Amino acid sequence: YLPLSKEKKIICNIRARKEPLFVHAPSRSGIKGSNFIIEAIDKLKNTGYQFTFEVIQNLTNSELLKKLSEADILVDEVLLHGPGVLSSEAMLAGCAVATRTLEDHKDIFNPPVTSINPKNIHSQLKYLLDNFNYRIELAEKGREFAKLHNNPANIASEMIQNLTRDTCDYT
Repeated sequence: YLPLSKEKKIICNIRARKEPLFVHAPSRSGIKGSNFIIEAIDKLKNTGYQFTFEVIQNLTNSELLKKLSEADILVDEVLLHGPGVLSSEAMLAGCAVATRTLEDHKDIFNPPVTSINPKNIHSQLKYLLDNFNYRIELAEKGREFAKLHNNPANIASEMIQNLTRDTCDYT
């Protein structure tokens, strides 16, 4: 869990648009798998799905946080394990998040995100478009998850507790 001290600066705005705004904000396109994301987005557009897609780059963090508050869905990364800082900020902003998670370790870390990888990204983004209620529920659960698990005081408390245990969870 990554500590985020910016929670008070992030405005939560869970959007409920029928035609959502997808955002992708790669700091480094190659490592985020942007080519897979853009290919899946293009395929969805070409099959008639209605939505807006923006690639966000070269913004200050405060500008990025504002953009996340305006978005419905963050498509973060398909190659590395998440959610990382960007996904956590998006959850606090009220976005449904699509990012890669480690399927084999759901018993240790199971954030409320749509898990994507190069093989399933098209079907998972399609599912987010087709299932409006799921998308809203994911945004709501994501916000609560990030408030709890990305709170620096909660993280520090858990680490201190783990120091006194014989065994501890993944931290």
